[in-house]
Amino acid sequence: MVNPTDMSPLLGIYIATYNRAAELRDCLDAFIRQVRKYNFPIFISDASTDQRTRELIEELRKDYPNVFYMHIKHTDYMHDAVNVIRFGDSEFLWFFGDDDIVEDGAVDLIARELKNGYSFLQINNQQYSKDMSFKVGKAAIDARTDREEDNNEALSNAANGYAGFMAGIITRKEWLDAEISRSFVKNRDFIPNMFVWRAIIGKRGKLIAAPLIRYRTGGSLGGREIEVWFKSFEEGLDMLRPEYQESAIKAARRRDLYKQVYIAKRDHPEMRRVNKRIIRESQLGFVQKVLCLLILNMPVKPKQRR
Repeated sequence: MVNPTDMSPLLGIYIATYNRAAELRDCLDAFIRQVRKYNFPIFISDASTDQRTRELIEELRKDYPNVFYMHIKHTDYMHDAVNVIRFGDSEFLWFFGDDDIVEDGAVDLIARELKNGYSFLQINNQQYSKDMSFKVGKAAIDARTDREEDNNEALSNAANGYAGFMAGIITRKEWLDAEISRSFVKNRDFIPNMFVWRAIIGKRGKLIAAPLIRYRTGGSLGGREIEVWFKSFEEGLDMLRPEYQESAIKAARRRDLYKQVYIAKRDHPEMRRVNKRIIRESQLGFVQKVLCLLILNMPVKPKQRR
């Protein structure tokens, strides 16, 4: 556990990274410019197979010592996330993607809102191109003004964007630690963002409507990540009061969903049921729905043993 006496305990930035030193530098440069005035800590767990990330952190620490680093053995991103959460210490936790970028002024706004007594903040995000040169589509959550909300409203909002996007919720670390202690097992089925959703059940928070996160396109496109999103959404629905479930399902649409459905079904055929439910009740166009359902009903060839 890290807790230097000269470090502010209000908010910590938590990042799990794996072989993306160049993208991580962009991420950290944007954060350090903003957290410096508050002395907020940044915690990094690095599962990289080379020394570039370690060398980057050593360089950045000369300018901002409150960047804390640990090297871990990589298993998968889900376990890497839990490792960095356990590594750090702060009152509130913001888990952030290693290839995403925080907008200028975001930390000032978040620090001000956390001091207003909210149990959690929901942070909107805007998808960008892979090189971060232009926006892709609209903000994840369609909201024009900030508003207070409970966990039901927060998860309903997330259904319109990315229910598995952990950076979308800032909450008290002690609550998240408690959920991890109760639920964490060493297998490939747990979903760390579900700890976040469980941690805020029954709590009141606030939605920040302006997108404060630049979410990089192409960071998580594999079958495992898509499986996580679908399982997150299905489990998340069970946490909602019934009056929120219908609107959440209708909001669950993804860009290029039919491609992602194919990846998820190919790698994890057992996901077929929840995929069909989301597609049937979503706001996809007729052609997209037909394509998705056709893909789901196609037989999957068994993998040949070598």
